[in-house]
Amino acid sequence: MSNKYGKFSLALMGSCLLLAALFLPGQSSLRAESHLQGTAQPGDVVINEVAWMGTAANYNDEWMELYNTTAHAITLTGWTLQAADGTPNITLNGSISAHGYFLLERTNDTTINDIPADQIYTGDLGNTGEILTLSDDASQVIDTANGAGGAWPGGDNGTKSSMERIDPLASDTDTNWATNDGVTHNGQDANGDPLNGTPKLRNSAAASEAELITSKQGPAQIYAGQQLTYMLRLRNLGNITATNSYLTNTLPAGVTLLASSRPTSTQNGQQLIWQLGDMASGAEQVITLTTVVSEQLTGAVVNRLTAQSAATETLTANNSAAWTTTILAAQANLRVGKRGPAAATAGDTLTYYLTITNDGVAAATEVWLTDTLPAGLTFSSSDPAPTTQEGQQLIWQLGSLGAGVTQALTVTAQSTEDAIGEAANHLTATTTADESSQLDNSAVWTTTVKQLLSAGQLLIKAALYGGPAGEALQLINLKESAVDLTGWQLCKYATPLNCKALPHVELAAGATLWLADEESNFTTYFGFPPDETPATWLGLTDSGGELILQDDQETTIDVLVYGAGQTGITGWSGDAVNTYPLGLDQKFQLLHRILAESTGLPVTDTNTAADWIQNPDPATGRRGVYAGWDYETLFQPLTATETATVVVGIAPDNAIEVILQTLLRAQRTISIEVYSLSNYAVISTLVQQAEAGVAVNILLEGGLAFGSTADLKWQQELWACQQLEAVGGRCHFMIHETGDGIYNRYKYLHSKIIIVDDEWVAISSQNLTASSLPADDKSNGTYGSRGLVIATNAPSVAARAAQIFRWDCDPAHHSDILRWNTGYTSQYGSPTITPDFPQIDGVTSTVRFPQPLTVQGEFAFEFFTAPEAALRQTDALLGLVGRAGLGDRVLVEQMYEYADWGDNPVADPNLRLEAYINAARRGAEVRILVNNGTFGQEYGDQSYTATLSYVNQIASAEGLNLRAAAGDPTGYGIHNKMVLVEASGQGYAHIGSLNGSEVSSKINREAALQIQSAEVYQYLESMFWVDWNLSHPLYLPLVLRNYAPPPPPAAHLLFSEVYYIASDTNAEWVELYNPTGSTIDLSGYKIGDAANPDDYEGMYQFPTGAQIGSKGVLVIAVSGQQTPLADFELINDDPTIPEMLEVDSWGTGSWTLANGGDEVLLLGPDNQPVDVVVWGAGAYPGMTPHPGVLYPRSLERFPVDQDSDDCTVDFRERAVPDPGHVVEP
Repeated sequence: MSNKYGKFSLALMGSCLLLAALFLPGQSSLRAESHLQGTAQPGDVVINEVAWMGTAANYNDEWMELYNTTAHAITLTGWTLQAADGTPNITLNGSISAHGYFLLERTNDTTINDIPADQIYTGDLGNTGEILTLSDDASQVIDTANGAGGAWPGGDNGTKSSMERIDPLASDTDTNWATNDGVTHNGQDANGDPLNGTPKLRNSAAASEAELITSKQGPAQIYAGQQLTYMLRLRNLGNITATNSYLTNTLPAGVTLLASSRPTSTQNGQQLIWQLGDMASGAEQVITLTTVVSEQLTGAVVNRLTAQSAATETLTANNSAAWTTTILAAQANLRVGKRGPAAATAGDTLTYYLTITNDGVAAATEVWLTDTLPAGLTFSSSDPAPTTQEGQQLIWQLGSLGAGVTQALTVTAQSTEDAIGEAANHLTATTTADESSQLDNSAVWTTTVKQLLSAGQLLIKAALYGGPAGEALQLINLKESAVDLTGWQLCKYATPLNCKALPHVELAAGATLWLADEESNFTTYFGFPPDETPATWLGLTDSGGELILQDDQETTIDVLVYGAGQTGITGWSGDAVNTYPLGLDQKFQLLHRILAESTGLPVTDTNTAADWIQNPDPATGRRGVYAGWDYETLFQPLTATETATVVVGIAPDNAIEVILQTLLRAQRTISIEVYSLSNYAVISTLVQQAEAGVAVNILLEGGLAFGSTADLKWQQELWACQQLEAVGGRCHFMIHETGDGIYNRYKYLHSKIIIVDDEWVAISSQNLTASSLPADDKSNGTYGSRGLVIATNAPSVAARAAQIFRWDCDPAHHSDILRWNTGYTSQYGSPTITPDFPQIDGVTSTVRFPQPLTVQGEFAFEFFTAPEAALRQTDALLGLVGRAGLGDRVLVEQMYEYADWGDNPVADPNLRLEAYINAARRGAEVRILVNNGTFGQEYGDQSYTATLSYVNQIASAEGLNLRAAAGDPTGYGIHNKMVLVEASGQGYAHIGSLNGSEVSSKINREAALQIQSAEVYQYLESMFWVDWNLSHPLYLPLVLRNYAPPPPPAAHLLFSEVYYIASDTNAEWVELYNPTGSTIDLSGYKIGDAANPDDYEGMYQFPTGAQIGSKGVLVIAVSGQQTPLADFELINDDPTIPEMLEVDSWGTGSWTLANGGDEVLLLGPDNQPVDVVVWGAGAYPGMTPHPGVLYPRSLERFPVDQDSDDCTVDFRERAVPDPGHVVEP
């Protein structure tokens, strides 16, 4: 698909409508030069834009922008920007890149919340006018703004529109300033609304031209024989389309192309050429080149890049870039890696995975590998066995290791009962060959060995220190006998201690005791009453404090310091415990001890924050437990090996069959816990089953991410509940209404679980929506997102799923569960409209898997939920991936997998992604495919680019069999959450709702089922490789027999898409495409749905000066408000969109395209037809009508440049209308 915005120009009343060009902050200099100028001259840097009026969010949110008019970077440190009245008076710091921008934001960096400021300043600008002067570090005046004084020559306080410089090369005169046009925006204000300004963007008032910017990156040096990867980047920072763009890269001699992320159009020797077509304003192309360097090549080599287009472009110095890499003589390069458990308990068996790789391009001779076990560990075995053992040292003589060869080893050791603390295992490698680097010839792996709590301890297990649920704490008795708490007390630090007596109760061995300051609030939010409410309560300070547990002899037994509490008290060491901030109200977060995965009991008691789940360690901490969770009950996954039937469906091809088949099995009950429900086939089946006497109970997320309750999807959900409740079903929502003291237990109810008769359960990645589970005619293809569903009658799995549903959908004990239409709020009542359920028979992909998989036999299952068990290390997903080692395989297909869970992968790792990478480090083949589809929306999530960059850089740097890619195999998006593991000859599949975000694993309700099955693995592996290959097409030489070339493109304008069957006639639109090689003046061209002047319907003419560029696209809509991507509108309801002119000599009626049949005409200046589209019962001489489409589809011309006058041939149905885009021929 090609984005075709901005391919027209419109001259009205002598003014130009200008589209702004995008400048991406934080990038390299826009010029090839990178040196900093020594002495600046006046005009080298100009004051380019001033938001003296602030923003719509806050009038104090003022900002200013500087622009570098030169071809080299300039140091601004020591420069000043000051107003004549002394406020503001800014001393600048930093530099401004060639032809780049420098953004100043007042007070803080939220003034423009999505564009980082280059500098923060203080001091306000007067609205009546200021004189601003920019001076260099020698006090030379470089530029002024409003230098003549008086009122500001541009900007609007009413609309909060910025003052823009028209020509940055012209001097500061009143005539060289203008007001932002209100159409061209960049950035968002503090409220997230678009600015009426263009920070770090070409001003709306600037001259129209393209501006191609190239950049190139690669390594500074590598060794001969190694792979050399370049990243090429081309951006159009101009405010018009760069037509007929192409990019030329010239590889150095001795460097051979292996792969290009975008196939080249032409390759002439070392010259690679990409025909990029038209690049809209702000568009960007990024191409990754993988090359290999000859083993004989040494010295500096230069890779050169140039870009050109047919558009007007004044500034062309940016069109070229170069990168120099120094090639060093070939050498060996040993790299060792070591992985093991992050934590263990004294007495455990520890398994270490060792690898040694020769990353060089020459053989490493006489290689020795030495592994030194830490004290407290006793060697058990290794594969292969060591050549020699000298005390704690294991030594292998490996001989010669060829270039690119990896050898993996496994070492098992037993920890002693007293091996407590940090156990560091050291690995080193040596060779007699010359190495390019010895920095990675050693590695160390540290395991924290903790002492398992011994019998005889009674501990504070959890604490809640304020908020609507009150104050509470939980004690646990780890003694082998009961403890009488008579005489025990709970204290906080003071001199003397402030203590309150505990209740006179006996705490049984292994039992827990909840104490609360008040029963009612505790019960409301926890879902059960406390065990005791002591007569006197200690009182916990919200800001922080201490909890000191003493026995009847006033001996301190346990201590917890939290928040701002006194960390120096006896019985505590190090930092206090703090709640972990992530998405849910922290007033309900329990401070909770880390539980041992094997026992579910507290794992250690070191009297430090490391014992608690909020500790800062990414692997063991950084999470919380919340009131109302069934945390301990669901902490350990259900594991079972049972005889069962298993059915696996693939969306969009056949998953709906599995869902409907499962629902139709019901004889007694259907329970569904799902994020959203709007699939008409599913709703109809549920109503049918309820009418037949089946008890249907639904739990839905009450706050869908799309937000508005007027949204069609929300209205469809309310309608579904209405229909179900009318026939005896029950429909509930998990809600969040803080004003009424109702707080949802989970950030989102995101699980997808169906339970039938408590005997069958279906777990899915797909919501119960039309695009997730299309019930269309599969014989002509299908549409929708990629995903999975697995259904089984395994008894233990079904029983666990049924129990989860009962705990989650429990309005008697949880206030966040609301029955539909029970009067609390109309938001969860009857729909405000009777929503349409369009029966779409769209085509975004071929059906490649027509039949679900059904298998019977004995299977090993593992069923777990988030937030309780998603990040366990020994089982669940991370444990499954942890099984993969040398020769094994991990295949991941995920909607998204974030590169990190914070600011960067080192400090804030995504534990799931790191598990995949570590599997590759252990020698497994790992492939990660994430989504780059848009799910029918105008734009898609681009976060995958950071993930791909991070993973593939590691793979390249470490020589791993690891690849990450983005794709859209169904043409709609990947909604899957699948991980396949082949380990030790066994195939495993993980299927469920868990995405790759921190929220998904830590505070969402999610569910996943893992199964060991060769048949299931093979079925899904075949799907993965189809999807992977569709995302990485292999281009082979084309050999044709009886080839006939396609007809030439039409030599006239064409309708490329028609949207006539909208729910509102004001939402109708048509799209024009220019297949010719020239810009066409649209003056005198007309569009209408009347075949003759005396017909009732009207005709509309383009305004004088309107144009459409070569291969350009225009959208003409009835209403610009209903079609925001419109370039022209018929009714003037959006002042930012030009209006078509009604032709008085034609009919007087309005534009209305009949759903049952009509025609739409494009007439030339001579009133002769240029193009006509006819459908249904419509008719026009010489035209064959298309049969028509159903709501909400459109008619799309395909191929876009062909016209046979037969609409059945020229047009196809498009499932998701797409104004402003065409499929390039």
